[in-house]
Amino acid sequence: MKIRYFLSLFLFYATYKHTTNIVKCDAYSDLAATTALSTVIRDPLSMSLKDLYDHGVKVPITDIINKLKKAVRYKKILRWSRIWWVLLVREIVGNNKVEEATECILRDIWDQCTISIYNNTLYSVESKPILFLHGILNECKNSFSTKLRHDPGLIVSKIDQILKSQIYRFWVSEPYLKLGRSNTFYANITQKNVPLLPKECTLKHLSSYMEEKLKSMESKKNIESGKYEFDVDSESAPNDAYTEYEDDQSEEILNDQLFEDQETDANGA
Repeated sequence: MKIRYFLSLFLFYATYKHTTNIVKCDAYSDLAATTALSTVIRDPLSMSLKDLYDHGVKVPITDIINKLKKAVRYKKILRWSRIWWVLLVREIVGNNKVEEATECILRDIWDQCTISIYNNTLYSVESKPILFLHGILNECKNSFSTKLRHDPGLIVSKIDQILKSQIYRFWVSEPYLKLGRSNTFYANITQKNVPLLPKECTLKHLSSYMEEKLKSMESKKNIESGKYEFDVDSESAPNDAYTEYEDDQSEEILNDQLFEDQETDANGA
């Protein structure tokens, strides 16, 4: 493919150089013919040459330079970043498979955010890994929200939940610190050599735990509310019975007194 680019570039350049700028007729320049020649041949050739140069020479060389920069200057921070990227992907998709092409595009954005944070931070990643991780997550959330018009995987919201819950603190635990301080090249860090997080340290577990907690609080509140109503009813029931008992006793006493008064009147007569 690159050989075809170079051959096409050479042929276009040769044709371009052998095309005169001014058309002459009997020692006089022909403006109309010169304009037509420029419009029909020179301008399309110059545009084709520029495109061929950009895609066949400039872009490949720029890619090589960027890869060399990554491999030399940013290899340390990218090693840590790739560990965190693997953990982020696991939080988003779980055990499901990921499209390699899509992951490659998203990972490039993640790498750009990593390099941006690295170039604007004075600390070394070994001394403040959690500071770098928080900065990368923030930067990446903003970048994804700008570049992803459609976010069916809810990547931005997942990153936001990770930041708010601060569950990313588990990403700098001992197994990941050990891998980050190793000499493993960042391109070799994959799902296979990054240890799994314990289930209780994942966002899924935290969400289910909070859901269960809310349910238990709600049920407890309902039970307490029902108990309170029952207590009110149980207290009022004995009071009502006691009141009725007092009324019965009063009536009996009054009847006895009335009966005694009637007997006294009868004896007096």
